Amino acid sequence: MGEEPPDWVKEVYHIYDEHQKSIPGTEEHQEWVDALFDWFRDHMPMIIITEQMRDPFISSARLGNVPHAGYAMASYMSTEQMFFRSE
Repeated sequence: MGEEPPDWVKEVYHIYDEHQKSIPGTEEHQEWVDALFDWFRDHMPMIIITEQMRDPFISSARLGNVPHAGYAMASYMSTEQMFFRSE
């Protein structure tokens, strides 16, 4: 029962399997990560808005004392230092 997937779909399963077998932080692992992103760029009907972002922090323009660099994770622990500006 069922139907054999096309080769382009089989390809992503192969890339993902190899990615999972590779050791994070190695050159091989990064090559598989790049291959996976390349596959998604070529085959997925979506627009990738951002890449290589870790935990973005999106806030109102009225919010003051917001960090503009570093990791957003740190800002979650310092929200008591933020404030809303009056309009």
